[in-house]
Amino acid sequence: QIWHGMLTQKREDMYQDVKPNTEKFRRTIVSNFSNPESQYQLITDNGLIAILGIKIICDLWIEEIQVPATVINKYNSEDNQLFDTIGWDLEVNGKKYNFNVHRDLQTGQMYISGENISETEFIFKEIKKDESSSIHK
Repeated sequence: QIWHGMLTQKREDMYQDVKPNTEKFRRTIVSNFSNPESQYQLITDNGLIAILGIKIICDLWIEEIQVPATVINKYNSEDNQLFDTIGWDLEVNGKKYNFNVHRDLQTGQMYISGENISETEFIFKEIKKDESSSIHK
């Protein structure tokens, strides 16, 4: 929970200078929790102990892989086309992920659905129609 909170707040700083498909980048990440309302606490036999800060030394990297779509669908009503859907099945470090991107053709709004997608971050980049698609994980 602490690590995910740090990822949310410090993601841009953490991944600064980390480029796709290069060596791992060693980084020291420090967070202080001086605000009592946002402090984490450990539960011990002697009561609660406030965590005032955390320091994590980690290796960061970005893997860029090309993943062919496994699902391509169009959903139609009798009158017109409603949604385009494209989906992928991935396996990363032995864990399976499935996600689909749905585009409402009336509004242009896009939706993502899938399995285990909240556990990792996917960054999509726009590409030309005739190029291969890629996903950063």
